[in-house]
Amino acid sequence: MKRKVFFILLLIILMLATSCSLLGKDTGKITTSPSPAPGIDDKTAEPTEDPSPKETDKSPQETEPSGDIDGDDDPDGLETSPSPDTSPLDLVGQGRVEGIGVGAGDSTEKVISELGPADELDYYLGGLYLMYHDLDLVFFTSAQGQFGEITEHGEVVVIGISSENQDLYGVRLGMTFEQIIEVLGQPTTIVSAEENENSELLFGGWSLEYKVGDYTLCFQADSEDSQVYVAYLWVNDRNNY
Repeated sequence: MKRKVFFILLLIILMLATSCSLLGKDTGKITTSPSPAPGIDDKTAEPTEDPSPKETDKSPQETEPSGDIDGDDDPDGLETSPSPDTSPLDLVGQGRVEGIGVGAGDSTEKVISELGPADELDYYLGGLYLMYHDLDLVFFTSAQGQFGEITEHGEVVVIGISSENQDLYGVRLGMTFEQIIEVLGQPTTIVSAEENENSELLFGGWSLEYKVGDYTLCFQADSEDSQVYVAYLWVNDRNNY
């Protein structure tokens, strides 16, 4: 019995001694926190930039299209009006022929000033005519003269054109009445050869005539279906040609 008690006490003493030894070791140990990895804690982390777009106080300016919305104005801001429709026959109403510097109603002095002395000068249709062979032009006038000389200047009453190379209001000699009508539209009248029997100028031929204002443009052919070989531009207030 005494031995049991002795062993128990000895066991308790050994356990106490072991506990004190372990306690002493824990008390003398210096605990240190692990040092931070270089480059992490020694620098303050810089804030990263938000990838989302930042809001601004100013809203983007709205641009207005230049010029009128309807497109009626010039892109540069200059107002332009469309040019009115023009007809090749507008020149007829002015007594002019494209490319010829002399028109119906002009003076014989202007004819000579523009074209020089005539190659042929004689009396016809109540006055002198001035013919220019190289130009295939003849000007019937109210001028008077004798012996191939002008003694009294007058005005051009009829211009005759026989050149196939001359531009004539969008058409040319050598075309038929039908072809000319396709370009210039319906004429004022078409006159047969019989109806032209009493005409000093148009005797023996058919005529396709466009009256525009104070002037008439006339194309002449041997028949209604044949090719035009001459064109005339005359002043309406003169006697019948």
